[in-house]
Amino acid sequence: MSEQEMEVFLKEKFASLHGATVERAIALIEPAEERRKDCRYAVETAVIDLGYISGRERKPPFKARKRASQSLAGALLRVEHLLKSDALPLDVSLYFPAKEIREWRVRLEMEARARAPVKPAQNAAGTIASSKPSRKAAAEKHRAVTTALSLMSYSDAPNTTKGRRFSKLASLLLGKPKENLIKQCKAARQGRSPKWGWK
Repeated sequence: MSEQEMEVFLKEKFASLHGATVERAIALIEPAEERRKDCRYAVETAVIDLGYISGRERKPPFKARKRASQSLAGALLRVEHLLKSDALPLDVSLYFPAKEIREWRVRLEMEARARAPVKPAQNAAGTIASSKPSRKAAAEKHRAVTTALSLMSYSDAPNTTKGRRFSKLASLLLGKPKENLIKQCKAARQGRSPKWGWK
């Protein structure tokens, strides 16, 4: 696949996944015609960035470390078996010391079997000990609101509708169009954090 074909493929893939969200966002922002192209680029970039950050948070580093450790431990085990071959040159052991390889394999296997630490918000039974919203959810709302506020700088809509459009845009970027973020958006426009938090 050529570079041009890859670019077309990625654009089509993005359009199939996020095209409707981008078009809805642009309709809410209502940019002036001469800024429409720049606005579209900014919206697409925002959607990609928010999706990337959310994707990383859905895959905790702990789990990724366990998977990587398990994969490398398996590879080292295969190396250990291959090093037992009599057909290998004698000096191979100098570059692949069997003892150190085994030690690293054992350490990685222990890492792969490790249990995730119990979060402070959970009790010993694994149930949520508090009814307060998670920090992750609050952080997602904060990112959606601040991103929407930045995108509204492209808006050419009447001032009387910008507040409503802003809150709807923030909810759209959050991925929950029916979420009520009016209070959070009002606080963001005033340059402060809401006293009730970003929950």
